[in-house]
Amino acid sequence: MDTTESFEDVGHSTDAREMMADYYLGELSEEDKKHTKDKGPKTWAYDNSNQSSWKSWLVPVGLACLASIIYRMYALPQSS
Repeated sequence: MDTTESFEDVGHSTDAREMMADYYLGELSEEDKKHTKDKGPKTWAYDNSNQSSWKSWLVPVGLACLASIIYRMYALPQSS
């Protein structure tokens, strides 16, 4: 895979450019470049995102509520 564009987009330092010489493998032929398609951004979610979408916000909200309750019970001064 040709990663030149990705390397340039990140804005690597001169040290990284010097290190690139150690990892440089070679040039891709034009024939190999033509058959690659950008499939868009990679996702970390499962394919059935509708089923797991509620879990992605419910767990953090639940933990935040629990932390809030514990904080109020032990850290805040008790009023008489």
